[in-house]
Amino acid sequence: MQMPVTPKAMPPSEKVLSFSSQLAHERMITPSEVQSAFPETYFASRERFLQSAEKIHARIFTREIIPRGPDNERLHIDIAHIGAEAPRKLILHLAGVHGVEGFVGSAVQYELLRATPVLAEDTALVLVHCLNPYGMAHLRRVTADNVDLNRNLMPAGEKWRGATSIYNLLSPLLNPSSIGFSWSLYPQLWLKALVHGKENVKDALLHGQYNEPRGLFFGGTQHEEELVILKDYLTKRFSAAERVVGIDVHSGLGEFGKQTLFLEIPARRARFGLLEKTMGITLTPEPDDYHDPRKHPRGALCDELPKFFPKAHVDWFLQEFGTYNPYRVLAALRAENCYAHIGHVASRWEAAQKLKEMFAPADIRWRTAVLRMGTQAVAQAQLALLV
Repeated sequence: MQMPVTPKAMPPSEKVLSFSSQLAHERMITPSEVQSAFPETYFASRERFLQSAEKIHARIFTREIIPRGPDNERLHIDIAHIGAEAPRKLILHLAGVHGVEGFVGSAVQYELLRATPVLAEDTALVLVHCLNPYGMAHLRRVTADNVDLNRNLMPAGEKWRGATSIYNLLSPLLNPSSIGFSWSLYPQLWLKALVHGKENVKDALLHGQYNEPRGLFFGGTQHEEELVILKDYLTKRFSAAERVVGIDVHSGLGEFGKQTLFLEIPARRARFGLLEKTMGITLTPEPDDYHDPRKHPRGALCDELPKFFPKAHVDWFLQEFGTYNPYRVLAALRAENCYAHIGHVASRWEAAQKLKEMFAPADIRWRTAVLRMGTQAVAQAQLALLV
């Protein structure tokens, strides 16, 4: 397990964010505390988030979305705003962009709320509990329209169509149309990688696609309701912010129980050394060919969401917690997506439970490490606001 690095100490007068009690990375946490941070359902997670936010007198924003839960329950995007009403400095923490991954980000947010944030008078902490409540409630990675929200924030004028040539070749393997599909994903994908190149196959999966509405990694045909709600909320309240640090929490890629913290805006590369020194952590840059249209994901939040803050200097981080072997994760995504579209309810729910394990493992050591690294990232983010 990767143990967190203690952030650089700062004089109290310089702090923009502190907590009334110790966070997970600063204290010993018991297994029961860890498990309580990870409710079994979206609804239990939402109820606890709202109760915790109300307890510390946070401003709470709630917006119902059109899709419903598995038993026709209402679904909501909930946001807790702590600190200055019109802040000059803002820390934005996103959970659940990819639905089922929301169990991870919401666990970190529960720990942050439990410790009671205390902010400087010009600073705010904003926690988006689950941007994709449909996906979290149904244990899917996508919205009700089968859309990957991190491929849906297309800039104005961009065409909502296309896929890489390699994705088109992989599509019959990734998106089988019958219940009798072969489970031998690894050898088939390995052969494709041998022929077309491992990096090219990887890029095809990460790039997103806009041709197959029922396929994996579909980016949609228009901006999804969830992103419209988020944009409206942020632009109406924080357009005057001067410094913004965003943390977008994900899971499923990387070594089990370890994190990768990407700095996702290439224009900020000159800040790498300064941020690493100030935050006391190793950052991962996006690759040199970040803007190569053949490789760079289309519709990614990191490209467009910072534009919601026209006056701000924005540092945008993607925090990725590693889980299982990528082939195993991809196989689980493939199975769940297939069953979701052929209407086999029992098999879909069984596949969904397996998908949840891929993105929010029940392993107590994994969950403990996630809570520690997740809360530490927020503590480090407040340091980034000062440089």
